[in-house]
Amino acid sequence: MHPVVWWVATAAVLFILELTTASFFFLWIGAGALLTALLSLFVDKAPIEYLTFALSSLVLVGLSRRWAPRLSGKTQRASNVDALVGQTAVVTKVDANQPHQGYAKVEGESWKIESENQEPLTVGAKTTVTAVKGNVLGVKV
Repeated sequence: MHPVVWWVATAAVLFILELTTASFFFLWIGAGALLTALLSLFVDKAPIEYLTFALSSLVLVGLSRRWAPRLSGKTQRASNVDALVGQTAVVTKVDANQPHQGYAKVEGESWKIESENQEPLTVGAKTTVTAVKGNVLGVKV
């Protein structure tokens, strides 16, 4: 079998494998196989073909990892407790000894809070979550 056929078949298998994933990983390895198929039309030495396949695949995967977030337009979303930053918190309890600390309801859950400027909290007041410090939420009164 001529090397061009082998490399094109390899590229086809990698492109089909790419359809089963969402990573764009096999796409670039398949593109490396196509580049190698093109080279094998002119060079009939297996070591050079393998080296071309390896290097072109590595370069294409490396470049795609750097540019993929920009091209996809996806932004990172805060998750878990970090998603609470910017949410409204309603103060439910204030510590009598330290009036800048207390508890608040955020998204239906009770959280320990602390005002960011050591300002006193008031029960029933609406505040905004500005930071997460371990299991304590920083709030702006």
